[in-house]
Amino acid sequence: MLLSESLANLTTDVLIVLILGAILVMEVVTMLNQARQAGSMRKLEKQARNYMQEDLRIKRGQLEHELEDALAVQDPRDWLASVIGAVTGVRPELQALQSVEISPGVKVITGDTQDFKRYILAPAIPPQEVYQLADPKSKGGLAARTPSVFGKNPRKNLEPIELSVLNAGIFFDRQAKTVWAKIAHQDLSTDELMLYALDLA
Repeated sequence: MLLSESLANLTTDVLIVLILGAILVMEVVTMLNQARQAGSMRKLEKQARNYMQEDLRIKRGQLEHELEDALAVQDPRDWLASVIGAVTGVRPELQALQSVEISPGVKVITGDTQDFKRYILAPAIPPQEVYQLADPKSKGGLAARTPSVFGKNPRKNLEPIELSVLNAGIFFDRQAKTVWAKIAHQDLSTDELMLYALDLA
């Protein structure tokens, strides 16, 4: 009788362990599948973006000869205000644009408004790297006496908008290169830029 009870209890314990093990295995498999699906979705999203950009470049080829004057960007300040208006919904009244070197060889273009806002165009560098370059106290940044163009708290202000032909105009990449050469006096090696909108008040 005692032996049969022990066997029954042992069988119950084994079943519980097996059930818990099966649940655990199912959870692990589910998590792995979700991670795999997320990775696949990111790849698909990137492929879709690349396809859309390439499609726009092909379509715009037909318009380039007709719009040569528009591509030249006669007024960089007006062009940047239009780009900002397109991506934020509000066209700012920018004052003069200027180029600022935040680290040797790394420049940004800034434009302030009379209502204490600052817009910064930066190369497509991850925000954390931009923060380290822009922070005067950072080891890789400028001298501590140089104030940061990103305000008193650069880390707080880093919420960029990626600008490309998908959201800033079909000729954005070409126009951005023109503006960058005029203001920053260097070649722009990327087709995308990051826009930072800061409140300096």
